[in-house]
Amino acid sequence: MGADINCGQCYYCQRGLYNLCIGKKILGRDVPGGYAEYIWLDKQILENGIVCPVTNEHLSSSVATLAEPLASVLNIHERLHTGSEHVVVIIGGGPIGCLHAKVAQMRGAFTILADIDVKRLEIAQKLIQHGVFVHSGTQNLLESVRRLTDGLGADIAIVACSSKSAQRQAVELVKKRGIVVFFGGLPKGDSITQIDANLVHYGEVTITGAFSYAPWHVCSAIELLSSERLNVQGFVQEYSLTDAPKLFERLGGGVGEADVLKPVLIP
Repeated sequence: MGADINCGQCYYCQRGLYNLCIGKKILGRDVPGGYAEYIWLDKQILENGIVCPVTNEHLSSSVATLAEPLASVLNIHERLHTGSEHVVVIIGGGPIGCLHAKVAQMRGAFTILADIDVKRLEIAQKLIQHGVFVHSGTQNLLESVRRLTDGLGADIAIVACSSKSAQRQAVELVKKRGIVVFFGGLPKGDSITQIDANLVHYGEVTITGAFSYAPWHVCSAIELLSSERLNVQGFVQEYSLTDAPKLFERLGGGVGEADVLKPVLIP
């Protein structure tokens, strides 16, 4: 199941833009069931929620947790028609950035993934294997991208982290008529970013957001994970419930955060 329950009636739902639904409800937030062993599927969930078949009985529940973020990633690459003619730069080497690299490569694109954390970048390199990896803490990302693209810049730059500086830099990384994607939101109350408008104007650069997914993206994500067409081995780390307090403290304090990509709590 996907977490989104769309209203099915609003302006956006009527046009198939379910991810932009005005009356959207979230399972576990607006509707009970986030940490429940069983979920009551009422009429609204069955009609407007996302229920997808699982064709591979060996798909683990831990790997299946990647379906929701993967669906969001599939959404934007479908919109961009990412393909073999594209160079895609991804800023942020966390689970979302790694999924972007995997999907872009699956669609034939050449990827450049950058992160300021060397340990996180090393983990990303083991998981993704192909493409170019740039430690932007010590290497000049702009120079690296220009060198790899004959001075032109990337076709697509995806900001897969919550960073104003990354959003600003992404505009510099793309070629003329390139596309910049803000995939990660910024904190409420601190979401204003300054961007060089001349780069956008004279280079005819497109800046777009990417948010959530449509029902078919969740089903496509589950199919990809079930068929193993998308290799996500190593993306998920399992922890017991007794580990939860220490894990949350570790992640919240930023201590050893780079060691954990996608933690899953197992009862």
